[in-house]
Amino acid sequence: FPSHDNGTAKSISSNFWSVNDYYRYNVNTTYTTIIKLTFDQTSSGTGPKNFKLQYSLDGTNFTDITNYTVPFNTSTNTDYSWSSTTFNSASTLSFDLSSITEINDQPNVQFRMVNTSTSALLGGTIQTSGTSRMDNFTTFGNLDIPLPLNVISFKGKSFGSQNRLEWTVS
Repeated sequence: FPSHDNGTAKSISSNFWSVNDYYRYNVNTTYTTIIKLTFDQTSSGTGPKNFKLQYSLDGTNFTDITNYTVPFNTSTNTDYSWSSTTFNSASTLSFDLSSITEINDQPNVQFRMVNTSTSALLGGTIQTSGTSRMDNFTTFGNLDIPLPLNVISFKGKSFGSQNRLEWTVS
């Protein structure tokens, strides 16, 4: 599981946005029922504002899940500053995927976050220097492993502040 510190070295930052540009993630959901998707996203004031979340089972045909707007600080009408030294958990987005049963128990589900307009986060048009940044793309679900299960090895270890169980099966 990710550490949930925005702006980590593994975050993705990009500029030169156009309509239909996107971020894309692949997830193996074998033996898993996905119930929720979360990720952190922000844009600079001149970066993209409007996105849609999609999924695909074949990498070619994508189905829309929902439209969303990148979060910004409405009390000060500013973007959420986000860098390797400035963390901002206010940019976390969460989506309930429990009703999308097609994505369960699949070896390669692809998710895209697609820019849908030329609107910049704080008004006007997206500028070539306008950025969008993503981090901590995480799916949550229930593991549905068929039994009997022949476990070859089983171990627990820490990953950041999280504990993780790992096993090998035959």
